[in-house]
Amino acid sequence: MKYLISTIFLLSFLIVKSQDNSQFIEDEDSLVSGFNMLFENDGTRYTKSDNEKDSINAILVDYFYNSLKQEGSFNYLYSSIKRIGNIYSNDKNIRLITWNIKYKNGEYKYFGFMQHVNKKKNRIDTWMFVDESALMPEPEKLSLYHNHWYGALYYQIVEKKDGGKKYYTLIGWDGNNYLSQKKVIEILYFSSNGKPKFGKKLFKIDKEHRKDKRLIYEYNSQIVMSIQYDKRYKKIIIDHLRPEPKSMKGQYEFYVTDGSYDALEFKMGKWYLIEDFNAKNERPKEEIIPQKIKPKKLYNSNKKEKKQE
Repeated sequence: MKYLISTIFLLSFLIVKSQDNSQFIEDEDSLVSGFNMLFENDGTRYTKSDNEKDSINAILVDYFYNSLKQEGSFNYLYSSIKRIGNIYSNDKNIRLITWNIKYKNGEYKYFGFMQHVNKKKNRIDTWMFVDESALMPEPEKLSLYHNHWYGALYYQIVEKKDGGKKYYTLIGWDGNNYLSQKKVIEILYFSSNGKPKFGKKLFKIDKEHRKDKRLIYEYNSQIVMSIQYDKRYKKIIIDHLRPEPKSMKGQYEFYVTDGSYDALEFKMGKWYLIEDFNAKNERPKEEIIPQKIKPKKLYNSNKKEKKQE
């Protein structure tokens, strides 16, 4: 009964706020309240049941989508919303918003949106992600779409060109389950009609992976494993994984980092694997000072709040 009342309160709160769809600050306040309710915890665990999480999240997805479809949403940061991934591509043409729900059995499901500056049609396209990774026996081999998506929490976008074609390499995290977690390297590009496609055979790894359209690294749930594009080296630096003990090869919950690195380098339109890359000592070809990338004319509600204090 308590959950029913709180859900009705959230729904009515969102409906009231949605009466003025141009007010992104009000939309953001509503979403903050909803996400706080979704991730409510008592300091040791989340308090909502799986069914409660799904119900609250369904309201949030619908409300967030409607907010993003408003003119001007691409330039609004929604910066007060915590526990979501919210990143822009360097060219300011792509925005990815992703988050997840962790269920009682330790498994995760992902949600989110992509916004794309469609220059041909002079508009912003907004796509809702539908996570169907649980239905994919061999996701590495699949061509996927926004409504048939391998869910992940994206944290980095790498832009590369091959001829006149631009590819966005997405790097993300998947909590998977209690035993193992995953990192994903995904290829995003757009068809001639402007629709997003996920997965392409751009990886030159070895014969075993010659048909892979995305790379998925699975490893023990208790360790930290890094995959990060480094601008200094112009490469994706990857913590090397190995089974511990060696007899557990192929059982990825036993895979750990071993202190060495591999790398992916983009050349001739492909990502080529470099094994045993010396990320600590190799001199980069060009020193680049990393800078925070911000989209043009972005509105940050936090700045406004500070001025009012």
